[in-house]
Amino acid sequence: MEKRILIFLSLCLVLSLNVFAVSIVIPGNSDFGMYMNFKYLGEVGSVFQESGIPEVLGAYGKLSLGGLGQIFGFARFIDSEDFSMKGLIGLPIGIVFPGNIGDKTFSFLLGTLLDSSIQLPSTKQNEIYSIVVDNAELYVIRSKDSIYLCFTEDIAMFTKDALTGKLNTVTFATNDKVVLYFKTYKQSLFGDILYSFGDYLGIPNSDELIVTTTGENKYHFEVTVNKTYIDYEKKLALAKSGLLKGLSYIDNANLTLIMNASNLWDLISFPLLSEFGVDSDLNEIATPLQSFIDTLDSVALSMTMLGDFVLSLKYKPEGEQDAAFIVSFLKQQLNEEGFEVFKDKQFILVYPESIDKTKLKTVTDNSLFIFRLNYDDGENIAQFGIQSKIMQNGNVLISGDFENIEWFLEMIFEGEEEDYEEEYYEYYEEDEEYTTEETMETTSEDEYYEEEIYEYSDIEYEIADEIERIFNAVFDFLGNEGIQEVTLEKLYDHDYIEYIPDYFDVKNVIMTDGVIYVIIHFDISQYDVMPENVVEILNYHKGIYSDVINGKLSLILYYTPSE
Repeated sequence: MEKRILIFLSLCLVLSLNVFAVSIVIPGNSDFGMYMNFKYLGEVGSVFQESGIPEVLGAYGKLSLGGLGQIFGFARFIDSEDFSMKGLIGLPIGIVFPGNIGDKTFSFLLGTLLDSSIQLPSTKQNEIYSIVVDNAELYVIRSKDSIYLCFTEDIAMFTKDALTGKLNTVTFATNDKVVLYFKTYKQSLFGDILYSFGDYLGIPNSDELIVTTTGENKYHFEVTVNKTYIDYEKKLALAKSGLLKGLSYIDNANLTLIMNASNLWDLISFPLLSEFGVDSDLNEIATPLQSFIDTLDSVALSMTMLGDFVLSLKYKPEGEQDAAFIVSFLKQQLNEEGFEVFKDKQFILVYPESIDKTKLKTVTDNSLFIFRLNYDDGENIAQFGIQSKIMQNGNVLISGDFENIEWFLEMIFEGEEEDYEEEYYEYYEEDEEYTTEETMETTSEDEYYEEEIYEYSDIEYEIADEIERIFNAVFDFLGNEGIQEVTLEKLYDHDYIEYIPDYFDVKNVIMTDGVIYVIIHFDISQYDVMPENVVEILNYHKGIYSDVINGKLSLILYYTPSE
């Protein structure tokens, strides 16, 4: 029996040494502590392998930029394509290199990470040594089992005092499956972000982030936001638990968004919806719901690449009458277009008649927000999921999983400017009645002045006239000169306009089939007018569809070679 116990304890010891192989000690007055496992980070990890040292790096320090002058250095650091720690010089942080690392090995490692030639003298335990990199001083301290690189003199002093017992320490053990661990002790970075975006019940005071690997290019993460509450706010926060329960969604959908109903319009205008070809249908459904937002509690939207989608609405118990009206209205609008609309208990569901109803699932947990993405372009697959919930103690837990996310992010940000422009002309395609030649016919100037002069100011009419002049000039130019890039300079050089106006910007997207989208931006924020008035004049009196986005009045001309 004793032999079995000894074998069991020995096995536990071996396993613990494998999983918790390295401990990191940091000063107790640190605002944060963290470590990264570089064996999962490709080329950076190879530097550690070549040096023959643990592929773990810890960090600690103060959550401060250390002065205005450090902002630019840090910006260069995070924007750089090549990993270099030079951008951290001057920031109040320290880096921990665990393990018994020799002076020459550490000099090689520092030289690689700082992209400099480093000659470190023979070091003794708990002594501060300074090195100069790009005319700036860095500080090195050796402990019994680690080496610390400090980027300011204060951090070097804190570190030495912690190692010599003058200052308390914080110790955390690394785990081989953990890719990234981050913990704050005095403030909450994630909590402050949530607070800014509406999660203002309770006071966030610290965070803990853990990212683990679950397979090749597969990861799981958890963020815990610790909060303190007064009893009144804690009850309100816990009452939100279960807000999404009962909402329906498509199992294994390509995109799923489930959230508070107050964000309905943000959900419907989510940029990726156009990829699924259902954005126009959802706009038609959601527009009449705007007047009933206060009636709704939560909303779920899920869809597939095949065009199937489910919109599930959970309404408040006191909103039964309004819910009945919503269902009646949507049925009149949508039943003839191949959609089913029905109300069941406290829920309203809208989906195409052709959908496979066996794939519908319901939310059963206490999440407050759910987002899932399953994207496949035929060659690569990316998956990402995130959800948040309130724990019984009032803390917020944000968790999720992602796979092949690096490829997905590269795909999203590649050609960002082209994607931005596509948002305009894809939206415009929903209103094709404005893209025909007939829409160039406008009500006479005298007529709309007589009918509406009491509603709009003179400057608003003048702006609308100027926009119409440019719009028609572009149309005439393309008709006479052929499909080509349009600029204000070309319009002027070819005598389509008499002068180049201020605050206009013209962009073009020419498709492979010869169709051209000309996007005209006018910076209406330069004038003391009501933008919606100018939009109304253009839309209803001149037949030119427009909208105001980010302070600019934007309209799109869609032109084909046949026109």
